Amino acid sequence: MQIEAQRRLIRSKHEIDPARFEAYLDLLGRDDPRLIREVARWEDPVDSLTEFDQNGNAAKVAIGKAVLLETSANWFGTFEVEDEATVRIFREYIGRHP
Repeated sequence: MQIEAQRRLIRSKHEIDPARFEAYLDLLGRDDPRLIREVARWEDPVDSLTEFDQNGNAAKVAIGKAVLLETSANWFGTFEVEDEATVRIFREYIGRHP
């Protein structure tokens, strides 16, 4: 997953501030699976590889979503519903607030 995420990030390098890009690349190189929470929060808008507007132009999506969802890698894990912080982040991410 890390390699695919890095590749997707690099595809959008020209759309992201260089300092932020380097920070994102650094974070993707780390081995802590909890860092996915940070990736999900990245909001820089980039051209989607999978979503398009009514004219056929690439839609803008948050780079965090692009890195997590627009790769060929399959990722898996567990979702700890007993962990309040995890559930709060999940609800925030999907647009539902407690």
